[in-house]
Amino acid sequence: MTAKPRAVASTDPLWTEVQHVLDRVAECFRNNDFDAARALWDTSDPAPFYVAEEHEPCAADWPALEDYWRITSGINKGFTGGWTLVALKQLSDDDVLAMFRLTWTLDLEGYDKPLGGFNRGMAGLRRVGGDWKLHAYMEAPLAPLVYMKKLYEVQGAANRESGS
Repeated sequence: MTAKPRAVASTDPLWTEVQHVLDRVAECFRNNDFDAARALWDTSDPAPFYVAEEHEPCAADWPALEDYWRITSGINKGFTGGWTLVALKQLSDDDVLAMFRLTWTLDLEGYDKPLGGFNRGMAGLRRVGGDWKLHAYMEAPLAPLVYMKKLYEVQGAANRESGS
């Protein structure tokens, strides 16, 4: 029996399963281990989609995705942050769309200070051999004007908390 599309509640075990995959993605970035990242993907899919905010062009096949990972591993000198599931839609028994919030701080090759920020995005996952595997991933940054306003709001709140 195939499930009809439905919103998944954060109390549903499916939510926890998908969050676990996102947590493992964060581990891969923290450890700069993109072989482990590849293991989180459905490698039987000939056309993985990956849209990172900082990388052009978008990846729509394995060579392009592996090139992104190779470039990232060469400049990633330290990652903190993570992916937090904010909404989950089950499309069928074995296919979901996950909406997430990404917070990140990254030490990059060639930069004296870490860079950081926040982002939102979506990922497609399918169940393969009992495990949830990514098949599509997209970061969706806010428009620059909206992002700058959010940064000012974050800094304003931090200033108020510290008494600055």
